[in-house]
Amino acid sequence: MEWERPKTIKLYLHPPEVKKLITIWPDFKIVSSDVDPIKGTWFFNSTGIRFLFGEKAIAPDWKKSQFIVRSDGIPVHFLKTSIDDIEYLIECFCTWKEIPETYIRLTVTNASGRKKELITGVMARSGEDRFLYGITGDFYTSYTPLLENWDMVSNDFFLEKNSIKNKKATISFNTGEKAKLQWIPVNRQNIFAKNYLEIKQTLEPLETVSYYFVLAENSENMQVSASHHSFERKQCVSQWEKELNRVMFVPDIKNQDWLIPVLWSLICQCLQMFVKDENGIARPRQGGRWAGVWPVEAIDFLIALDLLGLYDWTEKGYRFFLKHQEKDGENKGRFNSYLAPQWENINGGVLYGLSRHLLLHKNEKCFKEFRQAMLDGFEWIIKRREKSSGLFPAGRPHDWGFTVQAWCITDAVNVMGINEMADAFSYFNDPNAGEIKKQAVDYKNCLEKILNEIVEKQSQRDEIFIPNYLGIEESYPPKGPYFADGPAMLIRAGIIDSKSPVFEKVEKYFRNRGWMKNGLTGLMTDGLLGSFHSDPWAGHTWYVSFSDFCWFLGWMKTGEKEKAFETMWAQVRYGMSQHYYMLERFADNDPTFCPWQPNASANGRLIQMLFEFFGSRKRE
Repeated sequence: MEWERPKTIKLYLHPPEVKKLITIWPDFKIVSSDVDPIKGTWFFNSTGIRFLFGEKAIAPDWKKSQFIVRSDGIPVHFLKTSIDDIEYLIECFCTWKEIPETYIRLTVTNASGRKKELITGVMARSGEDRFLYGITGDFYTSYTPLLENWDMVSNDFFLEKNSIKNKKATISFNTGEKAKLQWIPVNRQNIFAKNYLEIKQTLEPLETVSYYFVLAENSENMQVSASHHSFERKQCVSQWEKELNRVMFVPDIKNQDWLIPVLWSLICQCLQMFVKDENGIARPRQGGRWAGVWPVEAIDFLIALDLLGLYDWTEKGYRFFLKHQEKDGENKGRFNSYLAPQWENINGGVLYGLSRHLLLHKNEKCFKEFRQAMLDGFEWIIKRREKSSGLFPAGRPHDWGFTVQAWCITDAVNVMGINEMADAFSYFNDPNAGEIKKQAVDYKNCLEKILNEIVEKQSQRDEIFIPNYLGIEESYPPKGPYFADGPAMLIRAGIIDSKSPVFEKVEKYFRNRGWMKNGLTGLMTDGLLGSFHSDPWAGHTWYVSFSDFCWFLGWMKTGEKEKAFETMWAQVRYGMSQHYYMLERFADNDPTFCPWQPNASANGRLIQMLFEFFGSRKRE
């Protein structure tokens, strides 16, 4: 069966550094959520507006609707569908404010050859985001939205002149002079359509009409008109263009026109991940609808922004890590996650990303700002290494909730961080550079010693099993997320030399078991059962980007550019929707399974792939 590209189940609308996460969904709804969860929960206070069509006030089939996005990535988005020869088109965007207003234009065309009565419902609700989205967060299931979910939250909106409002939000509207308005307590042909505005208007054949709406949560009496909508759209586009004009370097993709909208869309989404904090600090969210930060993931999109020359944004993100670094006590120097699991390799990841930033930016003032925090982070790693093995003790290596000695991912990332830090401190002639390099070499030697022992024991095989957890025996399926915490990070860290026979044997091990296909390298050998009620994607789920990037870098070093390109192309073909939205996992048997879309770290790794494969050039 040919794999189908994943669907787009939502698009971001909000600008960077705001207190809202605003999304448009393919079933013709727009939801504005708080960027931080309700205290003690995994859910968010939200307000949504949705459009219903016809006498029965039906929600359109989301699989038949189509998003239209700009080639420059700027989030002025369109969504269209057709029902009974009537064409519906939404245009929407947000203002650049801390609590943005969302401007919406609904344009309707009678595409038939006869007069038609247009009936449009406008429903608004406030409640937990999961009910308004129709899906619990970005968790692991197919997108199956139902109007019924909106019937399970308070319907306290009411009509007042030219607005629909409750205590939390106001939706101002302008439907023109010909439309007839009526507040519908309940639609007897669809009992789940309650408490909404009905707009009726007769349309001649091929006639078009537009209705205008503004969703605001901090203001009333908004200007709503065609001219004001156009004015605010120009303002929005101008602000985005100003931000994008700060990009100094781009991948050299002049002859690859198909990649241009990919690149600029990924950049815009990366900027939309940032949440304003304080004093030049911004929280680098991982994406989807979640508020959390996984530092080892975040560094990959921060590195991508550095490659683009967007150093100010990167520094805002790294200041967030410094803010949440332990300042005293036995864990002094430890960097922490935020609303996310605490991985053992966070310090290694942050030091790696920060060091890459310093080497790319070459700014001594910046080095002085981050220097002491980096030294504290380095000291925490050194103190945590065990004297006997030189490795970290057993701990939590990733989101999978168990405690193990995961040398391939914990210690490998730590080595990457210390080694890069040594280069950065050397560049700035810091007296600590020598000691940092000494520790990096010693740490790397410990990992290479373990690897050599494993290789020696399997010298008669034409493939090789690298145990992801020290002391375990080879088994099928392997324990844990082997695609991620197996040899992948050893490749990226240079512990496994890409030009060595070991690299070839590891690749054989994966290919012989069907774990690499169509450019993807991360077939998941564990499933959702145990955490979720069912798993129809078992054996078909690929964890995209994380391991793909490691293998891509390995193949680039060996000169196997065809393999590298296939994996880079797989990110676009299977790890990204038609509208340039990356996801965390791809189910080759279900294009509606789209968790964590968009995905900051996946965006960053693809941008890095483009730079690595095509090279960099100064932006014209």
